[in-house]
Amino acid sequence: MDESDRPLFTAMVSVAAGLELGATLERIVRAAASVVNARYAALGVIGPAGT
Repeated sequence: MDESDRPLFTAMVSVAAGLELGATLERIVRAAASVVNARYAALGVIGPAGT
């Protein structure tokens, strides 16, 4: 694995670490922010009604 791929690999392992939805979504956001070296990140979830 190339050293530049390590943050993405670490993020994938972290996201796959649990089954609880809220915690998994939080890990996804944190991992995405880490991979792109962002200070902040957010995730929008669309409900069944499309809102």
